[in-house]
Amino acid sequence: MTRIGILEPTTLVGTEFCQALGSRAVPDDEFEALTADPEQVGTISEIGGRAALVALALPENVANLDVVVCCGTDPRSAAEITGWLAPSATAVVLGQGSPLGWGTPIVFGVNGAEIVPGRVLISPHPGVVALALVLGPLVDLGLIAVSATIIQSASVRGQLALDEVLDQTRAVLAFRDPSAGGVFDRQVAFNLIDAGDDERTPAAHLEAVLEGKVSASLRLIQSGVFHGVMASVHCRFSSDPGIVKLEQQLGQLPLCDRIGDGRAVSPVAASGLQRVQVGRLTADEHGGYWLWLACDNLTRGGALNALEVVNALQTLIQGAAVAN
Repeated sequence: MTRIGILEPTTLVGTEFCQALGSRAVPDDEFEALTADPEQVGTISEIGGRAALVALALPENVANLDVVVCCGTDPRSAAEITGWLAPSATAVVLGQGSPLGWGTPIVFGVNGAEIVPGRVLISPHPGVVALALVLGPLVDLGLIAVSATIIQSASVRGQLALDEVLDQTRAVLAFRDPSAGGVFDRQVAFNLIDAGDDERTPAAHLEAVLEGKVSASLRLIQSGVFHGVMASVHCRFSSDPGIVKLEQQLGQLPLCDRIGDGRAVSPVAASGLQRVQVGRLTADEHGGYWLWLACDNLTRGGALNALEVVNALQTLIQGAAVAN
């Protein structure tokens, strides 16, 4: 039996995680719905197919957990609550706001060997998850550097951002000036803007997931798209592997679908899917290669990656219990 707490289960990615958990939960597992927001106390959530009443996260109801999955958008709350865990317990933190050096970034299927109980494990920015799944297998072909522009949707920033972009969209369609709200300071609907985030953290997370074998330079762009992340990626190799080898490798990527027609890869096409969509590969005149990819930030880029981490933790915890 594993005791699992879900912090902020009513957020967009929290709801997705709880739904995914229902298809893979072990019957004897115990779940607790927790929040750091007093206004959320008493709301009903569904975890692992079971109704759960959201309770205020306090030291006494966190200290007995084996795993806490943090699904909120405020890393400060997550940091405080993970500090109440027992030394043997593990925190799995979703979200692009995780500060650099706080925990170990994990993309399941790439650096799953780093999953160890008793740590803070970070499911990084969904764009980093998508990039790592595509780029990890290319390291064996001599990949040494990657530069990528990640275009993120409103839902990456949570429900308030999604609502704000929806309100702006309605205003534009009604020929009214869209007002900025509490998340964005300007129009995002039908627009692209600098995300205003520090790209050093996601770049460092990507480098860590790829075990320091690849240098990464990332740029984050905020779009008015509701869901998904997209990335335009430039890859550089120690020696040119040739487009034939690259195409063969891309066609065998786990958790990814290779789609040769780049026009078919988009956030709309990736919505609700559990796999990364990998589009057209093109060579440039300097020996590098360009890729276009997309994935759903709430499924593969968020909840499913965290769920795979939790499943691996459960196996380790249960194995240790049997051994003792």
